[in-house]
Amino acid sequence: MACTQILIYVALVAFIIFAAHKVFYKKAPNHIEYKTLFTSLRIDKKSALAFDIMFLMRRFLVISLITLLIEQSLAQIYLYLLASLLSLLYLILAMPFESRILGYSEIANEIGIALTSYTLFWFTDYVTDPEQEFNHGWSVVLVILLVVLWNVGVFFLALFYKIKLFVKRWYKRREH
Repeated sequence: MACTQILIYVALVAFIIFAAHKVFYKKAPNHIEYKTLFTSLRIDKKSALAFDIMFLMRRFLVISLITLLIEQSLAQIYLYLLASLLSLLYLILAMPFESRILGYSEIANEIGIALTSYTLFWFTDYVTDPEQEFNHGWSVVLVILLVVLWNVGVFFLALFYKIKLFVKRWYKRREH
């Protein structure tokens, strides 16, 4: 019963979002009304334009899993992991961002989500020893810490390059 409800719900949401997608994308992506939705996306690729839709579909799937599969934790984990892997596959194949570093950051974040999803199995009824669950919890903390450090590193690298560019322009203006 729950699987049928989930399939109907996801199919309905997918239909609504993709129907809206068809209407929404009839105008050019550089149309002023939609400019913020396409910031940093490669508007020359149709697969890149589906990034927002993929993002929303995944959120709807997670909400559906939480609300409809309350008692089935393993089904939630499997489906969440599947959504994470499909999202990772989309990011690798489509490379929807203009900046390569932004694309790699999204892929790194998605790998972190997938690894964290795998660790959720340790917190189900299959692991009965609380001390073992506690120790496995540290691996979750480590994965999240690595993803945060990656994002902070990318941020500071981008900041460094922007400061470097600003200083170069400032010196050029000063010389003239």
